[in-house]
Amino acid sequence: MPFQKADILRCLCASWMLIAFVTTAAYGGSLRAFLMAPNLEDPVDTVKDVLDIGLPRQTVLYGEELEDILEKHEDEDLRKFWRGMEPVDFELFPYERVSCTCLPID
Repeated sequence: MPFQKADILRCLCASWMLIAFVTTAAYGGSLRAFLMAPNLEDPVDTVKDVLDIGLPRQTVLYGEELEDILEKHEDEDLRKFWRGMEPVDFELFPYERVSCTCLPID
């Protein structure tokens, strides 16, 4: 049975080569796709960048100092950012309340 060890080694090498080939092909394909069409977007670093994007913004009004500070801030971008906020209703318990009745303990 000296050929049995050689057969196991051949199968192991063939499996390793197949896995290496598939991994290399998958990586090469994704690398090629990335290099042909890179996704270069400018990062959002300032409030002005957020305003330039133009996405809708929402907030929950709590009646705190931050609202007054942003509304009266000296930076025009922060005031525009605050004025563009859309208030959203907030419920502490958004789910339907279930009434429970206590049964008397005997």
